[in-house]
Amino acid sequence: GTRALSRILTEDFGVDLGLSELARDPVGMKQRIEEQIRRDPEVSAVGVSVSDDSTGVIRIIVRARMTTGSEVSAEYRADSGGVRLV
Repeated sequence: GTRALSRILTEDFGVDLGLSELARDPVGMKQRIEEQIRRDPEVSAVGVSVSDDSTGVIRIIVRARMTTGSEVSAEYRADSGGVRLV
């Protein structure tokens, strides 16, 4: 569940998730995150929202339906220190 989402975001996007890219193209990054999460065999559906605030912190909210039928949601914050689960 949440562990799978965390693995996908931190391992698959930890280095690749550039803040400048997020700020410049939040829609494109949202689509990339959704596509990456959909590749996980445990995930049957996913929704992602990306927003930023005036302090430069970018919020990434992920909601996924797992193949078991359970729903998982997680919020991540990205800033100059990287991406982390809130």
